Amino acid sequence: AANPFGFHRGRRWNEHSVDLNRNVLSPAQFAAFSDPAREEAVDYERFTSFLNPTRPWLPLLDDVRVLVNAAYLILTVGFVNVKRVLVTGQYHNPRGVYYGGTELEPSHEQLFSFLAAHCAAPESVAVVDVHTGLGPSGVDTLMTMELEEDTLYSIFGTPSPSSFLFGAMSDTSGGSDGAAAGYDKSFGHTSAYLPLMHARPDVSGWTRGFEVTQEFGTIPGVLVAKALIAENSVWHHAPEVHGRLRTWAAQASRAAFYVETPQWEESVVQRGVTVFGQVSRFLAQEGNEGKLKAIASEEV
Repeated sequence: AANPFGFHRGRRWNEHSVDLNRNVLSPAQFAAFSDPAREEAVDYERFTSFLNPTRPWLPLLDDVRVLVNAAYLILTVGFVNVKRVLVTGQYHNPRGVYYGGTELEPSHEQLFSFLAAHCAAPESVAVVDVHTGLGPSGVDTLMTMELEEDTLYSIFGTPSPSSFLFGAMSDTSGGSDGAAAGYDKSFGHTSAYLPLMHARPDVSGWTRGFEVTQEFGTIPGVLVAKALIAENSVWHHAPEVHGRLRTWAAQASRAAFYVETPQWEESVVQRGVTVFGQVSRFLAQEGNEGKLKAIASEEV
């Protein structure tokens, strides 16, 4: 796990309140994205009173308030448009949800160094990034932008609602409510490991490859958002002496990303192993390198 602090404290964010899944950027991207006048930053600020309460969370009262506000926003703006504001991330408010930071976080720095030391030579590479939270509970959505459709099906097979789904992160339409909907303006994900590794002077390989995000659904997306907003409010505005409130918020945050049922746990393990095996076999099969896109360098 790239976020041991978050696992220990029940936080979606790390020790600097940074979302590590919005943090894999080049210095030039950090500089550009930190502009508060940027369109995405302006859109985020329109919703900041909903996303970032300036006082500790009041269980039940604020639970109802945020759900009512969410329902109003969904009816007036649209579910995907509200979701897009959240998942796009932001780089100007260190206390706000989905904050991407101002520089590459130590967790990523260490992982880059590890990969450069132990995995620098392979020409063809694949990154599988396993997430939980969005989509149908217990069903995984596979999201990638680097594979052609026929290659995608040849690796993973044919999706179905009861087994797994494909999601197009580049989809800009508002008609989809799947796990991948709304991510078309989002940056800083693990897919950026490919160009950033390729650009390193201590890496000789990483010339072709792809990244796939495997997202397992947990609870409805509105409830996931509520748990994140509540936990962030408690973390920043409730002093340490409010231990019971912090414990409640951390438990609610964890429950949004981990469903403690045998069926859900079995699905995550089974499908996780399956996808890892499918990707490994594809990379090992001779001739498949021609099906992979070249990795373009990104400034490190």
